[in-house]
Amino acid sequence: MGLFRRKKQAAPEEAAAAQLPEPPVTVLLHMNGDAESVGVLLSALPEYSEIALSGENAAALSPPEGKNLTFAGETGARGRYIVYADGDEKFEKEGAEALFGFLSSAEEDVVFFSEKGKVQSDPLAAVISGQRPLPARCAVRRALAQSAEGVGEKYAQTFLPLLFAKSAAAVSYSLSLQAPKKEADADEALALVKLFNGIKPLLPAERYAFAFRYICGEFARIYAEACISGESASLRAADDALKAENMALWVALADRSSFGFVKALRKNGYALPLHLKALLKAKHIFGK
Repeated sequence: MGLFRRKKQAAPEEAAAAQLPEPPVTVLLHMNGDAESVGVLLSALPEYSEIALSGENAAALSPPEGKNLTFAGETGARGRYIVYADGDEKFEKEGAEALFGFLSSAEEDVVFFSEKGKVQSDPLAAVISGQRPLPARCAVRRALAQSAEGVGEKYAQTFLPLLFAKSAAAVSYSLSLQAPKKEADADEALALVKLFNGIKPLLPAERYAFAFRYICGEFARIYAEACISGESASLRAADDALKAENMALWVALADRSSFGFVKALRKNGYALPLHLKALLKAKHIFGK
């Protein structure tokens, strides 16, 4: 005897969304401040683009007249590309229009934007091999967009998509005059390690090496900043947590840290000798 199931009826809003054309872009827009320059962003978006709103002031935003834009929840994003933005940014009309125009016909998995200097022909390979740092910002094909709880915006937007991306383009177009820069903290880095532990069997060898190297670098930065600030207790807690989560990363961090400062930390009860602290401060101020 055959088994028959009644087809589930779509909710009215789901049915309506299914009839709309696929948005060329979904902007995940976080709104906590005022919307002074957000109008510039909305006017630059291509027709039928989508805005997924979050934040305290999300309800105050409305689309410009004569523009076919749709609003959606963050989890219901339908655009070909996902772009992350913050309502506090000072959006640049010409740069935003150029970027969205490029995305409307792009085919790459990831598009690095706001690129400075010479644009590389294969930016993804350069990042994976360690020849260049992560992009400051990127647009990501919807299937690769990551929403991992606790890992922080920086990792979700510019690191995790690169683990499985197969192609990338790089453009100099800037979405805004100044993008907010927020480095991840120890809790977010530890959440990233937990996620890495779960996905590492899925990673090809070169992506595993890239991820391992990058995470080591992030912990070295976090430890150095904590040393400079004299946060010995938080350093010890973070180091114990890292050791419990991933012993290989814990060992590699000591071997790869600048001036061997992580080894010195562990030997000296997480209080760094003055000469090493001075070297770290100089490195922090003047860069590599």
